[in-house]
Amino acid sequence: MTINQYISEYLSVQNFTGKSAKTYETALNSFFNWCIRTGVNVNNLTVKDIVRYNSFLRESDKRQNTIFFYTTVLKLFFKWRAENYGLPNIGTGLKNKRPPYNFIRHPLTLDESAKLLNDIDQTDKRGKRDYAVIKLMLSSGLRCIEVSRLIIADIVQEHGQSGLMVRGKGKIDKEFVHITSECLAAIENYLAVVYPGNEKEPIFRRVYESDTVRPLNAAMVGKIVSTRLSASGLKSRNITPHSLRHTAGSLLSKSGMDTYDIQRYMRHTSLKVTEVYIRQVDQQRFESKKPHEFLEKLFASKENSQIPKGC
Repeated sequence: MTINQYISEYLSVQNFTGKSAKTYETALNSFFNWCIRTGVNVNNLTVKDIVRYNSFLRESDKRQNTIFFYTTVLKLFFKWRAENYGLPNIGTGLKNKRPPYNFIRHPLTLDESAKLLNDIDQTDKRGKRDYAVIKLMLSSGLRCIEVSRLIIADIVQEHGQSGLMVRGKGKIDKEFVHITSECLAAIENYLAVVYPGNEKEPIFRRVYESDTVRPLNAAMVGKIVSTRLSASGLKSRNITPHSLRHTAGSLLSKSGMDTYDIQRYMRHTSLKVTEVYIRQVDQQRFESKKPHEFLEKLFASKENSQIPKGC
């Protein structure tokens, strides 16, 4: 079998959802295209080739998270090929250290969140849509892909509470997610000007002069958020569309909410992910205390008290 055939079969048996298959394919193609460009024999690979490839990624200024993901995909692929075709697993023993938590996307502060929302002009359809999207992501912690999947029928009431039926990242079934009354009002304010025809239409759609209804995809949702962040002067390397989700988790952590409750609200499968917010808040609290300035004042006051009179 050729490498392309191995890749196709590997992807076909992984039961991927959404765009995961394409993401994995991109990671695998990146490595094998590098092999071709550098003259590496793909039929005689060793772990040293992956190490060299990692060095290439670092020199190309790839993000640490990207390098970690690409390497993880390669290890999984070579493990699968070894188990199913008896070929050497060249990923065995390869160290792939997860990026440090301080590399994750930074949350917005409460003031920055308010500025982001207040800077949006809601006098037209685009403004009403963008406001509702950002309000939803900030208050309910939805991901871009989750926002793009929403349809009118997903707006529901459960036990007297307003919410959305959300199909999460990598999930098949939908789950109920609470939304605030203000968030619901923002969504309804937007829908009032786009006049949805039926419950199967997307909540958030592209803006056209005509009545054409086409849903946003995840990349478009991300572009909306990025554009609004830039307009408010908040966009940076560590402030991205996903920062809105981090903002929700961070604000809940600052409020003193129990970690397990935050995990449930954010729909994290692992508590380790939730604990990222706790560490971020702890770090911010530590930095706000400015221990270096306290020590400097302490030493300065002691030195001044020992200066002889008359000097």
